Amino acid sequence: MPRRHGVSSVGSLSAAGHDVQTMKSSYRIEATDEPCIVTMQRMMRGKEGVLSLAQGIVHWQPPPSAMQAMQQALQEADTHSYCADDGILPLRDALRAKLREENGLTRSDVMVTSGSNQGYVNLVLALTDPSDATILFAPYYFNHRMALQMTGGFDTVELGPSTPSLLPDIDWLERRLSLSPDPGPAKSDDHPPAPRPVRLVTVSNPSNPCGVMVPEAILLRAAAACRRAGAWLVVDNAYEYFAYTEEGYPPHACVEGAGIINTFSFSKAYGMMGHRVGYLAIPEEDSGLRASLLKAQDTIPICPNVLAQKAALGALQVCPPPTWPHVNNAQTCAWPLANAKAWAVIPCASIASGSAPLERRTATLSLWPPRAAIIKGV
Repeated sequence: MPRRHGVSSVGSLSAAGHDVQTMKSSYRIEATDEPCIVTMQRMMRGKEGVLSLAQGIVHWQPPPSAMQAMQQALQEADTHSYCADDGILPLRDALRAKLREENGLTRSDVMVTSGSNQGYVNLVLALTDPSDATILFAPYYFNHRMALQMTGGFDTVELGPSTPSLLPDIDWLERRLSLSPDPGPAKSDDHPPAPRPVRLVTVSNPSNPCGVMVPEAILLRAAAACRRAGAWLVVDNAYEYFAYTEEGYPPHACVEGAGIINTFSFSKAYGMMGHRVGYLAIPEEDSGLRASLLKAQDTIPICPNVLAQKAALGALQVCPPPTWPHVNNAQTCAWPLANAKAWAVIPCASIASGSAPLERRTATLSLWPPRAAIIKGV
């Protein structure tokens, strides 16, 4: 295990003036990357005229149907109580219908979580052990890497490359997953051990932070490679509605089957960031997976926030949400860019650590509008 660097500690002197034992935080947390968004928020605190392009958040509010649902829910007694660990039944039923009709997922069950980030932590806890290799594709969503690190996988996260088009390099993934499992310690420096077996592969669709939509054919290849290797495939669909098919780009696609889990969020297209509502689409035939996830769910949030779930149910009355008018508005997109005194951006090392070609780039911007809208507005 590598040595600790910069470990936070608390020490004090006893009444007699002797040192007492220093208290230290866990190595798991110390080995976890710093949250770049918290760093950006701290840098911007007290500053005026700075436009943050660091975090992919939307500027619009939840739809009126969600607001109305919340107002009504405040008067309902069950809003203020616990609910089923996996969410209220009306919302789960509505989400199953949404998955069938919009995403083409006909054999998936639903678990509501306190945001898709918490759902991803549930998955990491339920599916991986600290010794398992896991794969992200650089540039990656930083909270995915942090979740894997703080649960013990700080030295087992592997960063797969992306293609020049910033799509996951599936040729590389197929080669990596075909490697033999680690047979044990190396007998000599000339014969190092084989790589660890991979337990979990994560893909964001569209890519986070790049926004590139992953075609269905690539998802199917990734799923097939994972199935052959006995690895789970998790697809993060937080920005599913940010598809620019009007400009000729591919539509959003989902795949399902044994070993495939999809995560979704109400934070983006529905403008419900502060309500923390996400959900998992899991293989309906895998009762063991569901039972494992419920252990994590019952321990961390117990159940999702009921008021927020009722708001989400109201929001689904506008499904799909009308994101295109928001993101394609040139004036809305470009005016803040042109008039800000400064921009706050994320260093690429925060989303591509360990991937040298990407780390050498200076920064990443959360710019979701289509290129034509920005050019027209500026």
